Amino acid sequence: MADCKIQSGDILLCSGNGKFSKRIQKFQRIIGAPKESAMLSHVAGVWGLPYDYIPEESMWARVLESTTLNKWANKRGVQVNLFSDWFENYNGHIWLRHLDFGRTKEYYKKDRTFWMDHKDDDYENGIPGVVELFLCGLQLNTVIQKLFPKWKPKPTKEVHCAELIAQRLWYHGLFTPKLHEEQAFSRLPPWFWWSEIDKYLNVPISKPIQLK
Repeated sequence: MADCKIQSGDILLCSGNGKFSKRIQKFQRIIGAPKESAMLSHVAGVWGLPYDYIPEESMWARVLESTTLNKWANKRGVQVNLFSDWFENYNGHIWLRHLDFGRTKEYYKKDRTFWMDHKDDDYENGIPGVVELFLCGLQLNTVIQKLFPKWKPKPTKEVHCAELIAQRLWYHGLFTPKLHEEQAFSRLPPWFWWSEIDKYLNVPISKPIQLK
């Protein structure tokens, strides 16, 4: 892995080796997701101050995510963990997608507020989680919205991984209005973040850079 610049707000894409991750990948292949992006099973984000990713100097960077359970951290739902710990313990491959925008003092202040608003949110798992994953994959919301443009799936307090990151980027104004018109935060599957999400962003984004 080459050293690279990682900044708060950047997107982390993961392809896990665990049973749950494999099920997500298999389902995405079944519903016809592109082969290259169907391997993704989790979406997270860099949180905290910018830094150059060098393992021995990454102690202050963190990862924001929503997940069923990180056994090594004994945390579930929306959480922030040290990047170095998260990176070492993640069982699978990790890619970075860098977003090119200014990280001002106001940005960090707003990001802190976003964290405080979501830090107690649980993860959408169990039967509701399976149903939501199924609906994410089918993207039925896009079909329904063509017939009823104002219809939106009802959001829940429990957020899955991609939903959390989409809410965060929207909160910072990094999406165009087109996203809200055509998609729903709770219906964005992991595979969508490999390249499909690009058309909704109003800032430049890098191609996936493999970190692990």
